[in-house]
Amino acid sequence: MNPKYYKFIVAIVSAPLLINIILICNNPLPWSIPIAGQIGDWVGFWGNYVGAIIGGLIALYVLHQTIVENAKIRESQVKTIKYTQQQSWLENLRKQLIENYKMFDMQSFSIATDAIRRGAYSDALSILMSLNRNVEFQANSSSLYFIAENPAPEEVNYNKCIIRIMTEYGTLINDLIFICPIIASKASSNPMPQNAIIENAKQAYDFLLNSVRHSPIFYDYYKANSALSKIVLLEDNEQFEQNFNNIITNMLISSIQIHSRKYELIACTEQVLRYEEHRINQILE
Repeated sequence: MNPKYYKFIVAIVSAPLLINIILICNNPLPWSIPIAGQIGDWVGFWGNYVGAIIGGLIALYVLHQTIVENAKIRESQVKTIKYTQQQSWLENLRKQLIENYKMFDMQSFSIATDAIRRGAYSDALSILMSLNRNVEFQANSSSLYFIAENPAPEEVNYNKCIIRIMTEYGTLINDLIFICPIIASKASSNPMPQNAIIENAKQAYDFLLNSVRHSPIFYDYYKANSALSKIVLLEDNEQFEQNFNNIITNMLISSIQIHSRKYELIACTEQVLRYEEHRINQILE
């Protein structure tokens, strides 16, 4: 109990004793304050006076306690509502992060590359286009997950990880979408001329750079690492075929590195979910 309540109780208990002493003394200050009336009158007066004070103090105390308890109840209700809302948000976040992980469908990517090796170019292109749509959708929505002005380190790390992998993965798929028809042409009776390949690569490269100009991270990465950025630099000479095949080989090797990054994404996902769960649980503390 608060110490001020003990003082309040002592005052209530002591008040009748103090009044009794005053009345017994009849007039403790006869030289300065004369007493009018009889002792009985003063007993009644002090009884009513003290009773009113005590009753008022008790009423104030009860009102104060009621206000305090109501404030606690309101605070608890607000915390409960906020906790419920945050739990719902966390569940949606968990689903979104799972979708992010599922977006890097290396199994479908492997099926597409295998279809290219088997000569099933239309099947490969269909799979690659589907994968590309998923990347574009997730890229547009991933930036909306964490909108706090001061994101936590776990949130920052996750965003960096997902953007890095998404950039590498998206670049790889875009390159294969362009290269798949070229490889199909090479296997046909009327292969695409080398100068036409270089010219088409320049057009596709300019188009893709223009489409991602508002995303500096993707723009810079694509400009430095995409297969198109290397094909446009090839010369139409006898080394073209070998150099072109080397670019494709290196591109497919890079897909193995992206696959290994999925484990990094798993770790970042677990860290950010643990952080969010801890943050939300603190609401009820």
